[in-house]
Amino acid sequence: MASLVVVDASGPAPVVERADMTRPPPCPVHNGYKCYPVPCPGGELFLVRCCLYGCPVEVVDVKVFRWNDEGNAWETVDTIGDRTFFVGNFIFAVQSAAEAGTQPNCIHVLREVCGGFGIYTVSLDDMTIRLSIVEGSDDDGQEVFWALSTSFGLEAARIIDTSDDVSNEVMQTRIEHCCGEQEKEDTGMSAAASREERQWRDLHTDLLQLLVPKISFIDFLHLKVVCKQWNFIKSPIQNAKVSPLLMTTQPAGRTKEDLVEIFDPVSEKKYSIRLNIPTSGLQFQGSQLLHFTKNGWVIVSRGGDHMIFLVNLFKNYPNGGHVIALPPLDILGLRGLSFSSVSGSPDFMVLAAGSTPNGEVVMIKTWRMGDEDWKDESAGHDNVTFFMASHSPVFLDGLFYFLDINGRLGVVDPNEDEMEWNILEKPNQPIRGSVEVHSREYYYNYLVEWKGELIAIIRENGDDGSVRTFKLDRSRMVWSELEGLEDAAVFWDRSNALIVVPPTGEDSCNKMFLPNYSEINSGGRTQAFYSFQEQCYRPSFYAKEPMNAIWFQPDLDLYLQ
Repeated sequence: MASLVVVDASGPAPVVERADMTRPPPCPVHNGYKCYPVPCPGGELFLVRCCLYGCPVEVVDVKVFRWNDEGNAWETVDTIGDRTFFVGNFIFAVQSAAEAGTQPNCIHVLREVCGGFGIYTVSLDDMTIRLSIVEGSDDDGQEVFWALSTSFGLEAARIIDTSDDVSNEVMQTRIEHCCGEQEKEDTGMSAAASREERQWRDLHTDLLQLLVPKISFIDFLHLKVVCKQWNFIKSPIQNAKVSPLLMTTQPAGRTKEDLVEIFDPVSEKKYSIRLNIPTSGLQFQGSQLLHFTKNGWVIVSRGGDHMIFLVNLFKNYPNGGHVIALPPLDILGLRGLSFSSVSGSPDFMVLAAGSTPNGEVVMIKTWRMGDEDWKDESAGHDNVTFFMASHSPVFLDGLFYFLDINGRLGVVDPNEDEMEWNILEKPNQPIRGSVEVHSREYYYNYLVEWKGELIAIIRENGDDGSVRTFKLDRSRMVWSELEGLEDAAVFWDRSNALIVVPPTGEDSCNKMFLPNYSEINSGGRTQAFYSFQEQCYRPSFYAKEPMNAIWFQPDLDLYLQ
């Protein structure tokens, strides 16, 4: 971000009032971004930072800051209240969305997209983003910008005024009626509570065990906590339908406790789950960032403090999960976080990797149980540049593997007393089949372990977002392209990727599921996926996407012991 200068243009000649405004704290995940200052009629000054990725460039996250005059600094905010922001070519702030008829707590970002123009609509209420293409804007040299009509919002204001004039008495009557109905319902429920409790207790657990194969993983956990007798259901949990779950965070400060939202694609249900993140040592209550997942554990960080946590939502469920606090992580050019094995095992290790933009220096830090700080393991210099993909490394056969955006592999051995950074001689051909060597991330490049093999997943940016998968042929150390995954499904997000065998009866093989979804009239949603067979997205590439989400696979071993 360039320096921000405040200019008074009310007089005959512009006058610079101040040029000493500090920059907001850098984003720990995204290096590229575009900032838009948004002055509001009430005198407040906001800054909208759009995090960018790939080529063609996509807006993948949005952060909002407000200037604090007393602190002389930018502070992170998770809401803009009843305002609506329009940013891009020309910037407008609608102070009252209710009067203007616009969507409150919402930001519309106008940017060039794939030769045309698109509008990213960001809802701060549910922290989602959606891209809509501006039709007819793909002509060469054509500019698209926001314009605000002088009568903007007047009609909406009239409609609101008319509806308010209906009758306060009518509204009060409706409220009293609803309250009365609720009281009746509550009274009826109280009277029947003891009878229902006895009925649930008396229901034979053998009948309940027949339900287990027909319900989702989370519903199985809920089933066991209905009453003490049901907690001793002996039916094995592996009979329940278990699929990767989508975890999304909620903005800090909106509730008294940390809550995450879990979406189960099997039951098509959403669940809010409490998560006890320790607050001691945190200077900033920033939003949680999701980095990596394995064996039911998720690596979570707080954006403002670089504090790292290991989280298992279903260990100690539903009492806040199991959380392990790690020391603050300070590493240049963070590219990925990973860990070796199950938390608590003797060889458990968390690894953080960073690199310089030119690919000449790679930094490795590790943390083991009981360590008070991260250990600097390696600051590798090599004659061969290594443009590390910004997606987490893979632990396989006792080694950590790292993927270069051109297909090379780097490796470190955590069992060595002094870790050394090594780049393998092979594979040495560009993974995409082109002789062109990229020096920046145009695409999403993932390295995934599947059945003891290394799989690379390449997702292109752009309006088609085509996906290609490659398997490392270890005998020849070359990448071989796969036509698809006939016996498995991929669960992809902007931080991580999983390959799993879907539950029996689920039509999920040879597909890559995304965090994106389309809302349907019944209040549910249809999850977007990429079909490897048809090589296209269903139901659409343009869908609503949570800005901070990760797929994770629950660890069933917790319930088999």
